[in-house]
Amino acid sequence: MGLTHVAVRLLNSDSQETYNAEFLVDTGCMDTMAPASELEKIGIQPEGKVETLLNAPTMFQAAQRIG
Repeated sequence: MGLTHVAVRLLNSDSQETYNAEFLVDTGCMDTMAPASELEKIGIQPEGKVETLLNAPTMFQAAQRIG
């Protein structure tokens, strides 16, 4: 069993600006994360925050954008 990476392009449909990156696929995951700084560069603003418990006993806080 190996790691699966995919090429991803996120699009701001208002400005047509994009963010391109390689994402690691976690087939058991319900959410997708991208760096807030990169999303802000293409004009995507967070709508809230969500806290996620990682596999290690560490709490991770992330901006949330739905839609």
